[in-house]
Amino acid sequence: MKKAILLTLIIGLSVVAKAQLPVQIVNDPLNYAQLAEGIVQAEEQIRIATEAVTFAKKAQEAAEKVSQAVKTTQMAINVVETGERAISTVRRLYTTMQNAELSASYLSMCSRRCSYATTQIIGCLRVIETVLGTGFKMSDGERMTLLQENLKEIVATTRSIAQLESKTQQLVRKKQIFKSF
Repeated sequence: MKKAILLTLIIGLSVVAKAQLPVQIVNDPLNYAQLAEGIVQAEEQIRIATEAVTFAKKAQEAAEKVSQAVKTTQMAINVVETGERAISTVRRLYTTMQNAELSASYLSMCSRRCSYATTQIIGCLRVIETVLGTGFKMSDGERMTLLQENLKEIVATTRSIAQLESKTQQLVRKKQIFKSF
């Protein structure tokens, strides 16, 4: 039994002694070269990523500018189309007035209002032409505000002419009714 305890003690001490031996660090020159190469590649990847971010920011800014230009163009088209509808309404009113036997004072009043409306519409369209031209410096926000104001003015003018047209058509119908009796 003494032998068994002694043998266990010797094996145990040898295991502990091996565990306490200092660990030797191996310096591998190839390992340093690979590390340096990895650092160089990482720097290159960081440079490429930075360029990609810069490009993406510029692309985003360009897209925002194009988007604003599209909005401005759409608003300008809307103003021009509304102006065309207003002028068409004025033409219809003139045709109605020519074909009707209305009083001279009423025809004169209609003619003045139509002339005023046409002048306003043409003025708005000229402002839009100037705003969209390259010689007029203003921000996109200012352009949109000006276009919206002109659109409101043209819409209001169109409404007043449409009301005048409706009133004129009612007068013409009344005159036709009275003629039929």
